[in-house]
Amino acid sequence: MTNTNIEKNKFETTLLWAMRLLIVFTMFTPVIVKFGYMFPFIVPRAFYFQIITSILLILNIAALAFFPNLRPSWTKINKALVFYFAVAILTTITSIEPSKSFIGTVERMFGLYGFLHLGIVFLAAITCLRDKKEWIYFLAVMLTISLLPSTNFILMILGILPAYTSSIMGNQTFLAAYGILNFFLAIYLLTQTKKFKFLLGIIILVQFSTIILTGVRGGFIGLVASALFAIVYYAWNHPKWRINFIGIGLILLATYGLIYINRENSKLRSIPALQKITNSLFCVVVNMTLNKL
Repeated sequence: MTNTNIEKNKFETTLLWAMRLLIVFTMFTPVIVKFGYMFPFIVPRAFYFQIITSILLILNIAALAFFPNLRPSWTKINKALVFYFAVAILTTITSIEPSKSFIGTVERMFGLYGFLHLGIVFLAAITCLRDKKEWIYFLAVMLTISLLPSTNFILMILGILPAYTSSIMGNQTFLAAYGILNFFLAIYLLTQTKKFKFLLGIIILVQFSTIILTGVRGGFIGLVASALFAIVYYAWNHPKWRINFIGIGLILLATYGLIYINRENSKLRSIPALQKITNSLFCVVVNMTLNKL
C-alpha cells in the first residue's frame, strides 16, 4: 500500500468518526435549554441543532465527493424520502405563506428548513454507519442519551429535583412522544442483539414510567395503539409465537380494564396520570356504549 493510499484511508476514517461524533451531538438536542430567550426550549435547540447539522453537511459532502464507495445506494426508504422532500418543497413553494412554510415561526422554528436538517442527519447516518453492528451501537448510544430528559422528569415528579418547569423538554406531550419512540426502539434493539440487555431493560422501564407519569392521554393512547399494532403484526408474521403475542395483548387489555373498573378508587384517583388515562377518549366512548346497552 502506497503512502498516498495510507493517507487517504486515514482521512476517510477521520472524516467518518467526525461525522459520527456530530450525529451523537445532535442527540443532546432535547436537553438544550437556555433561559433568557423568549422561547428557551425552542430557539436554543433550533440553533444548536442547525449549527451542528450545517457542519455535518460540509463533512458529508466531502465524504461523498472524495470517497465514492460511501455513497448511499438507492434503497426503497431512500427513494421514499427523496419523494417526500420533493413534495414538501413543492408544497412550500405553492403555499399561502412560503416564508413561514420554509422557516416556520419563532415559537416553533420547524418549517421545511428544519425538516431538511433532519434529512441531513439521516444522509450522514447512512453514509458513516456502514453495517448492522455500527447501527446497533449508534442506537444504543441514542437510547442511553434519551434517559437524560426522562430521568430528569421523574426526579422532578419525585421532588428530588426542583420542578422549574413541566419537564426539561418544556412540554410533557413532546416528552411522552419522545418516550414512545425510545420505548419501542429499545424493545426492537433487544430483538437484534444480545448486548446491552440490562441497559435496554432500564431504558424500557424508565421510558414507560415517563409516558405514564406525564399523564398525557395522547401519549398513553399512542403507546397502547402502537403496542397492539406491534402484537398483531408479529403474531401475523410469526405463527410459532402467535399464542404468546395474543397472551401479551390480553394481559395488556386486562390490566387496562382493571384500572378502568377501579377508576373511582381513592388511591387510583390520587395518581393524576392514571386519572387522565381512565378519562381518555377511548374510555369515554366505552362508557357511553355501555350506558346505552
